[in-house]
Amino acid sequence: MTHYWARFEYTNTSISTNFGTLVVYGPANNTTIKTVSRVTLADDSRFEFAYTSWGQVWKVTSLAADNSVVSYRTYDLQSGGGPLGDCPRFAVRKDWAKYWNGDTMAHPLPMKK
Repeated sequence: MTHYWARFEYTNTSISTNFGTLVVYGPANNTTIKTVSRVTLADDSRFEFAYTSWGQVWKVTSLAADNSVVSYRTYDLQSGGGPLGDCPRFAVRKDWAKYWNGDTMAHPLPMKK
């Protein structure tokens, strides 16, 4: 019998950057790349990943085997308004964990991005 320590799932992520006239070494603007969307562990708990249009992870969610959210971490990426000279930088990190600090919410309101 085969035992899987982890299973990886992938999705296509569209890349849409705003570098103006800079030369890009990596995925070109308006292309699609394959990214890890989910890692499922042997006990069927899993991690899910959400990406920005720059191909950067902005949210990592940990789920139990019963699909309940255990925790998540989000990153607020600052990209400015006009053409950029570099990729967006992580400016703020937010963490949430089930019943953290005595809260009674099993899951927060959904976060929009």
